[in-house]
Amino acid sequence: MKEKLSYKELETFKLFMRITINEISNPLYSLDYIKFVFKEEDIKDIEDYLDLDIDNYKNALEYLKSNLDGYNNRKEGDNNLYIYVDDIKRFFALLTRIKSKTSFKILKSIWLRMNVYDLNNVNDFLKKELDFLNPSILKGIPSDLGMYYNCDLTYEDENNPDFFETNKHIKFTLHKDNKIHELPVVHYAIRSEDDKNICYIYGIQNMDGTIKSDDIKEELKEYRKALRNGKVSPEMVMSLELFLELLKVKDITNIRVPLLQIFNYDYHERLSINHKNKYDEYTDSEKEKYDNMNIEDAQDEKLFDYLFTKECNERFVDKQDIISKNKTERLVDIFMVMEEKYHNIEFLNDPFIEDENLNIKILEK
Repeated sequence: MKEKLSYKELETFKLFMRITINEISNPLYSLDYIKFVFKEEDIKDIEDYLDLDIDNYKNALEYLKSNLDGYNNRKEGDNNLYIYVDDIKRFFALLTRIKSKTSFKILKSIWLRMNVYDLNNVNDFLKKELDFLNPSILKGIPSDLGMYYNCDLTYEDENNPDFFETNKHIKFTLHKDNKIHELPVVHYAIRSEDDKNICYIYGIQNMDGTIKSDDIKEELKEYRKALRNGKVSPEMVMSLELFLELLKVKDITNIRVPLLQIFNYDYHERLSINHKNKYDEYTDSEKEKYDNMNIEDAQDEKLFDYLFTKECNERFVDKQDIISKNKTERLVDIFMVMEEKYHNIEFLNDPFIEDENLNIKILEK
């Protein structure tokens, strides 16, 4: 390395070797198809930083050498997804800054956010992710947004766990007569590009534990009926409508919808297999026993382990196609309904054909 890593960057580098490289080959994640490639001279310098008596470091170093060899001898049509690190100093400088704003866990999950372009531009990708972590420019908008269909409307700008597609989401909540009804959240990020703010929207979904009210749903009955379309939930369209209005308050009219995160499908496919195998380790009699204990509100560590395993089984097993569709076609469908019902957005390109992103302009009504 021509320029040595700083102390903080060196600590990030060691975490990268222990966490990122070793985790992607961990049977729980099975992301061995993600292959980081460093230059030969950088790998030689890397050895000086490592205690090769530690197996994790030794294995990670061999992994990098193997990847470089595979990259140099790759053939046309090779399906291995190489992440080429051209500037190792900048790579770890950016990772260090990202880690300082989130946690070390980001070092194993951030790569799932990459698209095809990012593979050969990993430092541009990390710079984008760092920009996304800047304080939200929506923060200045009062949380109380007034009335919405006979209900009080508020919003919260919240952080996501690291394994989500992006680090922020907006949640809109309706209040009436001491009841609350939470709409699906909008996962988003904002960065400045070419002197204009662009909002990236990664998904619209109900989060675990979302609170619903039948009474407030009744208040929305006619509006929900007007938005019914057979493809997406009316409440997802409501969330998007409200979010676009917030963006307009801040003069943000450019939206980018990423439609392909290249590692995500395989990750969820393998996650499905792993969680199914873990759940299947329980016998039918054990499942019945723990389910009965749960009904009786028993407090038992083995019960909690079982319930977590069961929850993961229900959440992830055989869900990779649904998850993929929710992040692509269904997300486009929500915008299609928005354009059809409100005529307040314009599609600037053909999704899946002209670009990996769907680019949208918010129009003045």
